[in-house]
Amino acid sequence: MANATEAYDANAFFHAGFDPAVSVFGSLGFVAANVVLALLIEHGLKLVEKVVEHHPTYFRLLTKMYQELMVGGFTAFVSKRIQQWNVLSSDDEQMVNSSDDMVLYYGLAIALQSMVMFWRLRKHNSQVDKLSLLTAQELYNEVTANDDTSSSALPSIYHSVIKMKIVRRYFLNAHQLPELFSFPKYLRAIQDSEIIQLFDIELFAWLLLVGIYVGFFAVCGAVDHILLAPESTLTYVDAEHVLRTRLLVLFVFIACLGLVMCLLNVYLKRCVHWIVVQASNSAAEDHHLVAALGRIATEEAHLIQDETTESAIARMTTVANSLSEKPDHSTIWGLLQTLFRKVTGRQHTRDPKLQIAKLHLPFFSRKLLHVFIKLLLNMNAMYFALVLQSFFTILRPSIAYPTQIWYPVILLALTLALGVNSAIFGPRIVGRMALVNATVRVNAAELKRSVEHFTEVLEIQEKMVAALVKYTATHLKSLEDMQDELKLHDDKHSGYIEIDVLRRTIKRYGFKFSKNKFNTFIRLQFKTKGTTVQYETFLKVLHRTIEKNDYGAHATYNNSPTLTSKVSFAVSK
Repeated sequence: MANATEAYDANAFFHAGFDPAVSVFGSLGFVAANVVLALLIEHGLKLVEKVVEHHPTYFRLLTKMYQELMVGGFTAFVSKRIQQWNVLSSDDEQMVNSSDDMVLYYGLAIALQSMVMFWRLRKHNSQVDKLSLLTAQELYNEVTANDDTSSSALPSIYHSVIKMKIVRRYFLNAHQLPELFSFPKYLRAIQDSEIIQLFDIELFAWLLLVGIYVGFFAVCGAVDHILLAPESTLTYVDAEHVLRTRLLVLFVFIACLGLVMCLLNVYLKRCVHWIVVQASNSAAEDHHLVAALGRIATEEAHLIQDETTESAIARMTTVANSLSEKPDHSTIWGLLQTLFRKVTGRQHTRDPKLQIAKLHLPFFSRKLLHVFIKLLLNMNAMYFALVLQSFFTILRPSIAYPTQIWYPVILLALTLALGVNSAIFGPRIVGRMALVNATVRVNAAELKRSVEHFTEVLEIQEKMVAALVKYTATHLKSLEDMQDELKLHDDKHSGYIEIDVLRRTIKRYGFKFSKNKFNTFIRLQFKTKGTTVQYETFLKVLHRTIEKNDYGAHATYNNSPTLTSKVSFAVSK
């Protein structure tokens, strides 16, 4: 008769106590520990969700991360059930363990890579946004303040902003969009979409995952005649030799990937240069960035400035509705279909509503580049998954055997190389591809979201006023206190303060504005001078909105001339 542990698997909590090594109290202790861990993870996720719930892009990214981690979790769950049922031999179970871990680590690698790229692009975009608030004339005056106005003397951030101003002017003229249209917002939406699409892992991407690993082990075997299916267990010396060969091959693979990403970044940089040259409509000897910016400033000075916010939004809505509803997603399958049509000579029926810019970019294929970039970033995540799994597996043995410390050290060095691809080349490639993609062909979905963004900001204004009134009523404050606080930041008594100062003050009085929406709110309503805004106008509009919505009974403010002045709701710039 079999004993209890042979008849009943001790891995089941219900069977606790059948084996002396698996006591009931010990099992209960580990259950309690797992409950605490689950609560901590759940609490952490709730905090993250609370932070990102007001940012649709980050919430989409978080949702995609959940999906990929769920796939990895289900894969691990199925793998564990197979082990419990003894369907496979012990050797096969080890192979299943290592393979299902790779799926989970691959999902984690894509998530980490996407977060790093978001962080890097957001840091750059924050700098660009601040200078983007300047008009072309204000930016021109700032960069020509010094005697040396050659493009080589300009800081890199000014290069980016001036190029964006040039491309923006071309984009608005080409598609009859009003000055109110936020090109940086539109560009950022495309950047975010490019990164989020990394999580849309196609069948071909999974096949690529298998193919990359097959190629890796095949190259390792060819380099040092390593058997892919050895007949006996390797000795310590032989295993160390195999590891060194594999690490060397992996380093070559990562270095080649980094080189390809570097070359692609250089090509996209040239594409941006070609777009700027053609968008500035300059002669060959007049490609100077500052000179082109001066011409744009002159052009904008002659534009009609009396267009109301309502008519500008109506124009943008008309343009957006005239565009194709077809989603702008490039997939490997779609690329293969395009190649098939090219080979067979079949014509692809173009959507008549699809607006394509008349720009000449040598060797440029939007769909091919988009798919190629996605594959490169997926390959980087695949290598990262391989390194990450090896690192966590070898960590404990390396502590027990100090002679193996070289192994995790080399893995960390490879992680650093992959980090360079993710943090340096990846964001630059995505940022430049987004600029090229946004200019070459209008992205209807993101253009419509940009238009909706303006309408949403106007609605948020009402919520802001209600929040300020509620805060002053519950904290024994007045709107005059806010006015006095704003005046403290006006050292020169010019009537202007930094836009960020106004945003932080509003936040202290009970309403939090995202930086992007606040910049749009400022552009919609108030007169600006560089990165500063007329704060008295803000107070007047605030007072008018309070009267319009009958908040007067709840608001507390003194009858100062500034607060009781009547102004138009839309202030001309």
